[in-house]
Amino acid sequence: MARSNTKLWFALAALAASFGTLFAIFSTVDFVAHLDRQLHELHCSYIPGVVSGAATAEAGCRAVMNSAYSSFFRDSLWGGIPLSLFALAVFAYFTVLIFDMGLRGRLTQKSETAYLLLASGLPLTMSAIYFCISLFEIHALCKLCAGIYVSSSVLAFSAFMLHREASAGFDHEAKKRRTVYFLEGVGFVVLALVTYLAVVPDYDKKVLACGELRRGEDRQHALLSVSEGKQGTMLEVLDPLCPACKVFLTRFEDEHLAEGNSESVLLFPLDTECNWMLKQSLHPGACMLSRALICSGQDYKPMLRFILDNQEDFRITATKEPEEVRRSLVAKFPKVAGCIDQQETKTRLNNMLRYAMQNSMPIVTPQLYIENRRLCDEDSDLGLNYAVSVLERAKKGKP
Repeated sequence: MARSNTKLWFALAALAASFGTLFAIFSTVDFVAHLDRQLHELHCSYIPGVVSGAATAEAGCRAVMNSAYSSFFRDSLWGGIPLSLFALAVFAYFTVLIFDMGLRGRLTQKSETAYLLLASGLPLTMSAIYFCISLFEIHALCKLCAGIYVSSSVLAFSAFMLHREASAGFDHEAKKRRTVYFLEGVGFVVLALVTYLAVVPDYDKKVLACGELRRGEDRQHALLSVSEGKQGTMLEVLDPLCPACKVFLTRFEDEHLAEGNSESVLLFPLDTECNWMLKQSLHPGACMLSRALICSGQDYKPMLRFILDNQEDFRITATKEPEEVRRSLVAKFPKVAGCIDQQETKTRLNNMLRYAMQNSMPIVTPQLYIENRRLCDEDSDLGLNYAVSVLERAKKGKP
């Protein structure tokens, strides 16, 4: 390491790899903590190891963690295999590799730095891809992820500068060492993967332990049928003004979890105007919107999407000017104007509530039933894909 600039770029590369490892560690720790199916605070900070505390501060990290892009094989394992686990293995490998090269004085040789430069392209490319996914697909940015993106960029830049500073001397052992370097990298990834798979729990029995409908048959034809399929049946219990329902439905739609199934909907507005099971309204205006959805016919999904897209405004407006919410909805879907307050519509909504009572459904939204089996609340976020897969396998009698 004869050149002074080489020492600088070595130090910067080692620092970038070390910080990348730290960010990946805490991202993986957050993911693993949720494998108990409970909710935990996240280390959502630009400073590795700092817990954000406030729900608003960690909103971006939680959105990314619960998204389909945060892990692989989500249908086979509860939560799947986190992407951060691979980031941890890669950055730990780079940390060891850089110190090994530097302390052995090999960072002055292009035969060595060429491998480092090429290898650093992997985290840089993945960072660019996932940065775009965060912005354009998830519409949220995880601070720990941002730390990894920056670490990847600094690492790649440092590797480039090291390669630029290095001499082009010939070393007949270089090719053999590059092979060893590559196999060591693979070893880091395999070790991380095997370790994770050894500790991840099997939740099949718990996923199936949250009860089922007592009377699955809809004799009064109260439920809304919104799609037809041959794979099985799904019943969604929704309140159009429930924020959790919006998150749940958006994810369900984005990940095509209902594909191939017959979907039915039970509208369960948490609004005392029509819901006689409540003592206090949680979402005023939800009864009127539920009746509108009953009247929507073929426009059910477009209307529901319109309501969800304007949900926050509707929730605020409904507490002060409920008629304004009605006017906005009718302006968009004029054909429901004369149907919303019809006795037949009110009766059908009341029959939905009776169906919920007869089946001892909890007074909570959203809920999902697959072939009459209830999706556990603990599985509605990170474990959703896995739980849906287990419930679908159970209805077919598969292990």
